[in-house]
Amino acid sequence: MNIEPNLYHLKYFISAAALGGIAPAAKLHNVSQPAVSQGIKSLEQAFGCEILVHSRNRFKLTEEGKVVLGRARELLASLDGLRGELKGQQKEIRGDVSIATSDSLALSFLPHVFSKLQTAHAGLKPLLEMGSANNILERVKSGACEIGLLIDDGKIKGVQKKLLHEGVFQCVGKVGLKLSAKPAFIATQEAPGADELSKLYKKEFGKDPEFAMKVESWDVIAKMAEAGLGVGFLPDFVANGRKELRAITALDKISEKIKYKIYVIHNGEHQLSRNAKVILDFISKSKFN
Repeated sequence: MNIEPNLYHLKYFISAAALGGIAPAAKLHNVSQPAVSQGIKSLEQAFGCEILVHSRNRFKLTEEGKVVLGRARELLASLDGLRGELKGQQKEIRGDVSIATSDSLALSFLPHVFSKLQTAHAGLKPLLEMGSANNILERVKSGACEIGLLIDDGKIKGVQKKLLHEGVFQCVGKVGLKLSAKPAFIATQEAPGADELSKLYKKEFGKDPEFAMKVESWDVIAKMAEAGLGVGFLPDFVANGRKELRAITALDKISEKIKYKIYVIHNGEHQLSRNAKVILDFISKSKFN
């Protein structure tokens, strides 16, 4: 006898993928963890394949699971659209939307977007996941998050993308900082960071730069620079508006050669839920301050 997929089980699976585990999905749906686990097993029986890698203390989708997740999202989005159509496109929009981004982009851009969103659609609740560019891209491609915001590192492939903002890097220091003959820099190891800065510095000055420290967070780098611990190497959107920092113009000819582009990404509007489409529209129309 064929087993038909259950919509509740699909919802459990989507939530578990978005939240990264069985326990948070169970809490979200107010059911027991065994209920979510059994629901996913039922889906595996219905589809005749494993959609999760079944190992202790590890939650990961199989390749088949990624396909199921994308189609499940599309199915539920279609059902959601049908309900709205039959109800005359109900005015109130409610529910969660998973968004993957970095700390710096969340702090610099999303408060402005969410302020407008909350005024227009108070029932929409963004679920933010923080990670590196690779993490963000993977979360969106796998369907675990519907929308992603990231800085292009040349590896954005296999998704739909829209340019939101572009700018340049800056070398910044504490107000009043006297630039030494060989300044100590604070930069990331993740590109663009210490490697790119080193190449440009050596080409310009004929010697390798010194690094006070390497920190994998632009916001932390800004704080370290504000404390006078070195020259921060940052994208301009992170440095802008920080009263304790100033751009070191003597180093502009190095830093401004490194440009960045910020994109919003997704797997195609046909796979987005109605709620995600609303948030995508707000993000796409908002100016990056």
